[in-house]
Amino acid sequence: MPAWLKNSAGTRRARGATNRFGFFLHIPFPAPAVLATLPDHEILLDAMRAYDLVGLQTQGDAEALAASIARSRTALASGDRGRLA
Repeated sequence: MPAWLKNSAGTRRARGATNRFGFFLHIPFPAPAVLATLPDHEILLDAMRAYDLVGLQTQGDAEALAASIARSRTALASGDRGRLA
């Protein structure tokens, strides 16, 4: 397991945590085509989907995340297409 994933919402929930989790990304989120070049991008997207709330800097970043989630294997299998709130 990558070190950055050890304290993610999904990992904490697997250990029994029931509270809500939020995450704010302090750097721009890459376009889906760029994100897809990373070897573990599906793991990263699954980790981000486990949060109740994800904050990003701009509307464009939020749209890139939603588009990446919609294209991910997990989303395609589950029917989750990403949602902006």
